[in-house]
Amino acid sequence: MEKPLRILIVEDNTSDVEIVKRLLNKGGFHFTDKVVDSKEEFLSAMSDFEPELILCDYSMPRFDGMRALLIRKEMAPLTPFILVTGSVNEEVAVECMKAGADDYVLKQNLIRLVPAVKAALEKQQTIRMRQEAEAALRISEERFKQIAEAAGEFIWEIDSNGLYTYVNKISEGILGYSSNEIVGKKHFYDFFVPELAEQLKTDAFQAFADKTGFKRFENANIHKDGHIVILSTTGMPVLDAEGNLLGYRGVDTDITEQKKAELALRESEERFRNLYSNMAEGVCLQKLVFDHHGKAIDYQIIGVNQQYENILGIKQEDVVGKLASEVYNYSPAPYLPVYSSVVNTGIPYTFESFYEPMNKHFSISVSPWDKDGFATIFADITHRVKAEEVLRQERMMLRTLIDHIPDSIFVKDAQGRKIISNPADLIIMQLATEAEAIGKTDLELYPGESGQAWYNDDMSVITTGQPLLNKEGYYIDENGNKRWQVTYKIPLKDEAGHIIGLVGIGHDITKQRQTEEEIRQKVKELALSNDELTRFNRLAIGREMRMIELKQHCNRLSKQLGLAEPYNLDFLKQDVSQMYDDKNPSIPLKKTNLKTDSESD
Repeated sequence: MEKPLRILIVEDNTSDVEIVKRLLNKGGFHFTDKVVDSKEEFLSAMSDFEPELILCDYSMPRFDGMRALLIRKEMAPLTPFILVTGSVNEEVAVECMKAGADDYVLKQNLIRLVPAVKAALEKQQTIRMRQEAEAALRISEERFKQIAEAAGEFIWEIDSNGLYTYVNKISEGILGYSSNEIVGKKHFYDFFVPELAEQLKTDAFQAFADKTGFKRFENANIHKDGHIVILSTTGMPVLDAEGNLLGYRGVDTDITEQKKAELALRESEERFRNLYSNMAEGVCLQKLVFDHHGKAIDYQIIGVNQQYENILGIKQEDVVGKLASEVYNYSPAPYLPVYSSVVNTGIPYTFESFYEPMNKHFSISVSPWDKDGFATIFADITHRVKAEEVLRQERMMLRTLIDHIPDSIFVKDAQGRKIISNPADLIIMQLATEAEAIGKTDLELYPGESGQAWYNDDMSVITTGQPLLNKEGYYIDENGNKRWQVTYKIPLKDEAGHIIGLVGIGHDITKQRQTEEEIRQKVKELALSNDELTRFNRLAIGREMRMIELKQHCNRLSKQLGLAEPYNLDFLKQDVSQMYDDKNPSIPLKKTNLKTDSESD
């Protein structure tokens, strides 16, 4: 069984004590209490009872809240201390907060008690975790990191300029950014909402100048997806031996939901009435309906605005004063468990839901309103949801296209690490799954000179912003064969024009290379054949010319001897002016010097 929380109640009015205890019970607290109303009793309880939470009236006949606060500061400074008083002016409230009070709750607004107690206990837990982390840091930096990574809060380190030097993994859950996206790249003020950034930055650097720690420094930040995250920041300065500021270490607590609850609790009925006419969303005021066991079984609609009619198509006169189960013809009434939880806890809640009877998607915000009452603010987000689905489908189709393109396609981050790799690219790397490539550079994927060269190409594209085009290279495939490809690498930029990586395409040109080599070989072979043919023609023509000369000589001798000419050389009387050059017998260039016998005579 959970150990009960020890609560010291400093109050002289027994009725107020009972109200406080009932509220705490309703708020889900399991506790044991001790009630005192004097200094002596308070001192004794601090020693013997060792309270984990102090709820104190400000003004009592025998004691007052300020003296109790000072005693707590000496004896147990980390014990949460909340003033629960009938009235207190602003000056007194500020004085008490400066003296160390965690919060103050007016008795006429006790609905704030439960959220205030939860916030104070959460703050105590945050402080305790910070102290533990700081102790670990003094022992070992590595131990600090181990503790930080295991912690449930956003733990960080910054240098004297506000640049993050360490964040734990919780940063991604709170701000949406991984440690790799923050460390060395982001200042703490880079996340502040623009309209508050300058003032928050000024306040923070004033603490830097004073080298003082700060507690519960509330700041509004922009999540990676664009929504606002409110953090409560506690930090301590890190000084060197000479007292120079090295930076800060601290912890952030996400208090977004807490702030939403506080805002909702401060809303008045007038605010709700104004919402009726001014809000673009639908607004509905409702009250829970209970059975005789005190269980919520339905809720009654008290009022709706014009947008309620426009969005749902239901007239005001058809819903006001009626039960939700009757209006929506649905039992149990839609979202009854959610609405009942908001009323019981006093904590607002926002969610999205598809309501099948109307075939619509809704965004619904629920806030407490009056006793047992709550307000819902809703919008029809059907078009947005459908658009998101279309976008998802488009992304899926794009990925399908990328995965089926025969060329290797890859995307890398600013450090040259792969974040997308299609199947064709995996084949080159000889990997089975994309997960094996993600987060690795070419230095890791291609050991040796090739990997270094390709990594250098990546860094050149990323640092200079100049694309790499038509870069030819080769790799050895799984069969040991050389494969050639031409690579294109283009810088990848964000909306602000900053280079965040690159996109690469590799086209296999092995067949082209092989074809070119075959053509070069054939040209070489043809050149050799032509040389041989030239030599043959030269020899053949020379032999033929010598035979003709010999036959002419024989004919002349026969004629001189009075004999008939043994060889018929009539063909020499034909046009033989086109003969062959000795250097290139295939090209007729000059007249022959041969003559017929009659010409020789």
